[in-house]
Amino acid sequence: KGVKYLVKAMKDVVDTFPNTKLLIVGDGPERSELENMTLELKLTNVVYFIGEIKNTKVGKYYSAADVFIIPSIVVDGHTEGLGVVTLEAMACGTPVIGSNVGGIPDVIKDGYNGFLVPEKSPEELSQRIIQILSDKELGVKFRQNGLKTVNKIFSWNIVSDKFINLFNS
Repeated sequence: KGVKYLVKAMKDVVDTFPNTKLLIVGDGPERSELENMTLELKLTNVVYFIGEIKNTKVGKYYSAADVFIIPSIVVDGHTEGLGVVTLEAMACGTPVIGSNVGGIPDVIKDGYNGFLVPEKSPEELSQRIIQILSDKELGVKFRQNGLKTVNKIFSWNIVSDKFINLFNS
């Protein structure tokens, strides 16, 4: 999912915000490579691998975060579908940053409810993370607009009404 680009971005982020922590939630085949990269970049006191967690605890992580990042990439023509995790983060009031690939731009409107960045761009990721951490008003704007997005476009009521209208047509 492009997490290695996020890990690389953290080098610049901690130069500006030394107390920043990156929690990587979930597991996958790239974990050992990412752990090695963290060692090589001397980020072991910055990047923490949480592993898989129960769905019932995911909201606590979103709510505790200053920013949620989904650094997805295109691999062999495949990428993120809708980016449901992005909606979950927005529903918890967390500002978001995502790669401009797949279905992520269907959720994130750049500058309105989060930031879109080019895939595989640690430089752009670090700039946008720093921007959100530096500008509290921007964080508030993204929180409010993220919640509006979830409620007005992606809530169960809205989605179910769209399905009903589709079936009826």
